[in-house]
Amino acid sequence: MSQPQDFPHEVPPEAFMPWKENWFFVGVDPESRVATSFHWSLRPQVPEGIFTAKLVIDGVQYRYVGRPEIPRQLKGFHPVADEHLSLEVLEEGARYRVRFANDELSADITYTGRFDTFDFNDGHANPGSSTMGDVGRTVFHFRHQEQALDVQGTVTLHEDGGDRTIEVGGWASRDHSWGFRDDHLFINHHWICASFPERFVQGTAMNERSYDGGMKFGGFVSSAAGNVATTDIDVSQTYWETTDVAPLPALDRDVTCVVTTTDGERIEIVAKVAEDYGRLDLHFRNKQRTEAYEDRLIFCTYEIPATGEVGNGVLELGKHLRGADAVAQLKRPTAGVA
Repeated sequence: MSQPQDFPHEVPPEAFMPWKENWFFVGVDPESRVATSFHWSLRPQVPEGIFTAKLVIDGVQYRYVGRPEIPRQLKGFHPVADEHLSLEVLEEGARYRVRFANDELSADITYTGRFDTFDFNDGHANPGSSTMGDVGRTVFHFRHQEQALDVQGTVTLHEDGGDRTIEVGGWASRDHSWGFRDDHLFINHHWICASFPERFVQGTAMNERSYDGGMKFGGFVSSAAGNVATTDIDVSQTYWETTDVAPLPALDRDVTCVVTTTDGERIEIVAKVAEDYGRLDLHFRNKQRTEAYEDRLIFCTYEIPATGEVGNGVLELGKHLRGADAVAQLKRPTAGVA
């Protein structure tokens, strides 16, 4: 029999967090020197979407941010689109089409899954506890899926002398996340997305405030044989986590990380940060400009020295900044702007 409950109750953390549903497609074609980042974030409580297209082409950065009104009920909102940027799921878990157009450029890119989608709920659960429950013991404190992709499409620059179309190919990756979340819980993170001819290596190290056990780890290795979860990422050689009152330092040296999988494989992977194909910033700030999360994508070559494998992808890294002075130091963009 239920007992009387007369005193105030504990408020669940979700009450103070927005619901978000995000899609993120990111890739680089070293041959054409085109790096692409397409992101959709739906915030139904507002109700608003934040849609971004960011590209680096031959060292020049192109940026679009749209804030369309969206339905409060997201089910059935497909394609996920505003007047400039659209995401169409052609076949769930298999094929996706992204289209973008404004006065500067147009893009029409089809992404095809190389390997199976990985759900982080099926991966490593870190020891300890989280205010978000079991999902907070995964490396993210919300539902999160990722997949390695093949790329085929075009990017057309609308230049004064006429249009110039660039064929883009190569590899990419995508993620899809949803749930209650507070991005200002993040303290710092490293996100390795490395595509190789026969496999895709993903490793995430995340330090965030809903979890009481320090750095969390997660990720997976994909191949034709399936997905194997990662349990640890040694990021001891990183050199950018200095302080929360100063932005990231110059990222001008290569870095080595070691990813360990559930089957015991240790993969030493080198991100060739010093010779990148482009960089993009995804910073976000609070309304008061007293807190920010500095978030940078570095498109680069990856190497696995033990096997001789050479590939490419993105290294995303971020850190929380505290104080108006620190936030004011954030500079963007990190490449030239058209």
